[in-house]
Amino acid sequence: MGTGLRYDPGPKLDRHLKTVEDLKNLRGGGKLVSQLQFQADALKLIRKELSPQKGLLGFVGGPLTLFCYAVDGSHAGGLESSRLGLHDGRFEGFSQLLLDLLAENMALQARSGVDTVAVLDTCAGEFDADTYTQIAVPVLKELLKKFKALCPDVPVTYYSKGSGPDHWKALRDLPISCLGIDWRHDISEVLDCWSDQWRFKVTWIRTGFF
Repeated sequence: MGTGLRYDPGPKLDRHLKTVEDLKNLRGGGKLVSQLQFQADALKLIRKELSPQKGLLGFVGGPLTLFCYAVDGSHAGGLESSRLGLHDGRFEGFSQLLLDLLAENMALQARSGVDTVAVLDTCAGEFDADTYTQIAVPVLKELLKKFKALCPDVPVTYYSKGSGPDHWKALRDLPISCLGIDWRHDISEVLDCWSDQWRFKVTWIRTGFF
């Protein structure tokens, strides 16, 4: 039986979350993290080979980004169905199924030797700052709360593609240690405006890979 997930060349899902009824076809819960043991095994092998001077980054997709993939199969384009899903119960239901598993996945990576776990929200900038603040950030906050309960001393890095200062304001009270800044922003201006106001480090992500 197939898994419903292919790579051609990026991730391709055979099914999409088009209605609230489709949530019944999904499983959630932290216990499912046992199916991700291969991540822990790989990270331990990498950690063993790295010199002590080199850091190891773990990562997961952000809840908003994973939702967009589940609904539209991408983080680009109009994302019309995803936008509707933020208000029709799909995002809420998806998040309820996702958060415990995602937090446990972050903890799995943290316990396997990573120095920080990054949450990569490549869809964040596709939504206006008000929508992001009111809908996406509360779910992100809950995820980080769950993760910190499991691994309180492991720093979190957060990167949101295409976002800007109006989005970042909503992150002030979240337990984020490093904020990845999109290459579209002038790093000197960002540092001047934000570094003294926030407790976390600002890092400029120059590559367009994400």
